[in-house]
Amino acid sequence: MPLAFAPALAAALLVLSLGGCATTTTSTDFKAHDPQSRTCLARCEITRTHCEQRQQLRERECQTHIEMVGEDYETCVANRGIGCLKPDTCLGADLRICRIQYGECVAVCEARYRPGAVQPADDDAPQTRATTAAED
Repeated sequence: MPLAFAPALAAALLVLSLGGCATTTTSTDFKAHDPQSRTCLARCEITRTHCEQRQQLRERECQTHIEMVGEDYETCVANRGIGCLKPDTCLGADLRICRIQYGECVAVCEARYRPGAVQPADDDAPQTRATTAAED
């Protein structure tokens, strides 16, 4: 097995092995009944949209990188034929993490703003975790 392929295989196996580990069950069908709950759900939507955009950007950047490396590989094969590093493939945008984070956010909104729940003060609004591309 070429060494360049090993990291991609390891990453793919890790993703597959962790696929069943998401045991969080959240209700994403919570309906907003008041301005605070609508604001809370709007924050969840914005967070999910940003997460999806980051994942899609990461995939586009990977595809661009693979295309550039692929051109170098083809040139190497044409000129030398040996010792050329074949590029790995991209794994695709992982939107699953965005759905999980969204579900968790909605669960917080539901717990705080469901009918009959004690209304939190404005400074107790759910905080959305700002993530960087490296964390996703």
